[in-house]
Amino acid sequence: MLISLRIQDLAIIDELDIEFSPGLNILTGETGAGKSIILGALELILGARGAPEDIRSQCERARVEAVFDVHHLPRIRKWLEGRGVEISEEEDLLIARELSRSGRSRNFVMGSQVPVSLLRELGDLLVDIHGQHQHQSLLSVETHLDALDDFARTEPLRDQVAQLFRQWEQLRRRLAELSRDEREIEQRKDMLAFQVHEIESAQLVAGEDVELEQERQRLAHAEALARASAAAEDILSEGEATEITVLSLLSRVEDELVELARFDPTTASMTEDLLEIRFRLEDLASRLRGYRASLDPDPRRLEVIEDRLDLIRQLKRKYGATIEDILTLCENNRHELERFGNRDEDAEKIRAEIEQTTAALAAACEELSAARQTAARKLEKALVQVLADLNMPHAHFLVEMARDPLEPGEGVPLAGRHYRVGPTGVDRVEFLISPNPGEELKPLRKIASGGEISRIMLALKSLIARNDRIPTLVFDEIDVGIGGATADRVGEKMAELSRIHQILAITHLPQIAARAHAHFAVEKKVTAGRAITTVRRLSPSERPAELARMMAGGQVTDLSRRHAAQLIKQAQGKSE
Repeated sequence: MLISLRIQDLAIIDELDIEFSPGLNILTGETGAGKSIILGALELILGARGAPEDIRSQCERARVEAVFDVHHLPRIRKWLEGRGVEISEEEDLLIARELSRSGRSRNFVMGSQVPVSLLRELGDLLVDIHGQHQHQSLLSVETHLDALDDFARTEPLRDQVAQLFRQWEQLRRRLAELSRDEREIEQRKDMLAFQVHEIESAQLVAGEDVELEQERQRLAHAEALARASAAAEDILSEGEATEITVLSLLSRVEDELVELARFDPTTASMTEDLLEIRFRLEDLASRLRGYRASLDPDPRRLEVIEDRLDLIRQLKRKYGATIEDILTLCENNRHELERFGNRDEDAEKIRAEIEQTTAALAAACEELSAARQTAARKLEKALVQVLADLNMPHAHFLVEMARDPLEPGEGVPLAGRHYRVGPTGVDRVEFLISPNPGEELKPLRKIASGGEISRIMLALKSLIARNDRIPTLVFDEIDVGIGGATADRVGEKMAELSRIHQILAITHLPQIAARAHAHFAVEKKVTAGRAITTVRRLSPSERPAELARMMAGGQVTDLSRRHAAQLIKQAQGKSE
């Protein structure tokens, strides 16, 4: 429920604070007094577009604030919390909008700045605005299905259909991803299989390229290596090409050190050090001998190694800088091929799930459609009765339900045919009406008479009111084009509706204003050469004068006041 609305520097309003009541809130005033500005301020709170020209002249910015009571609306608190806006069960909901001359607007919910799109979504949950030229809901075909479902109380079935539809869509997307571009997938599989085969056939061993390169060097320079090792061995021990070897010289040094130790025992350690050196050189000579013996200048082995190294170099150019990189790539390719191998199995599982989900979705859609059909017939009958009460005794109303057929295999199957499906099921709904005898049924949106549109909309709202979860309804001069007994009946219906919803109504009809629970007079005054809109909440004693003005225009007389007082008394009696 809207508790209050504060407006600063908007159009010809300098500052207004309006506190609303539950039930029927009526705003009246002369044409041009500023009633539409107040409604425009509320629309700004609900996310309507604002412009710099909306700001009061000689002011830099305009600001609108609204406070809503959402204590008994947990779904709205939950919706806010889901979008990061904190609000406790004890707090009222505060929404603010600020316009600037620069064209920018700032939007706040509970003090936190939010995008205007969030205001629009939140506004749809809080307020439903109806006017002769701006029927935001029931004259839009897109809302007819929602209106029928509200009347039929199909929310559990509709939620079930929505859940199954989301599951169905998700499964279809997964299958599409698996089936996407089969040619490309096959090419990928062929490439991976070829790479794995080529790498596995090579039977690579980590580090073998280093070992092979070393062996290739030995084989390619076997003669030079043999000569060098033989010469080194000869110098050390053999002495065939050298007259004096290193080991023979060491033997002579050893003899001298032994002689030295005979006369000076402290030099014995030198002999030990020399023996250690001699043993190591003898070992080195033996290793050189073995190394020379191992050299085998086999040209066939060298050719095999060259071919192996060439193969490794080719694989490195294609698959990685090292053998380790190549082996890692091969392992990754094997895993990917395994996943491809599971695609067919996965696809079959998903197809089976799609088949089951499609059957469940079709059954839920059929059940939902049946509930809607039953409710549609009840709504048609009930609406005709309400329209008769609103002085449209010959009106005929039809809820037209249709489905969009598709080719076999698409959508969901129902009664041997396939139909387009969405989160609300398979049905399209549009309201058709014939207001007068002899006229054919036409879409509700094509009804030309403002008075007829107003009554049809009010009739629909009154029927779905108990299930409509929007707490506040705004009626902007929907009474245009009606009068007399019809106006009185429209007033009665609005009063009935205000028992379930908070109603804000701008009206020029005293028959409607007489039923107000809270009556606000909107006036335009000139102060210091500037027009200013003011709003007063009328006391019980002030109301007859305002209704007299509405009935008699500028000539308010004692008779018109008495007539107005009687009208209020009669309206209060009917309300009770």
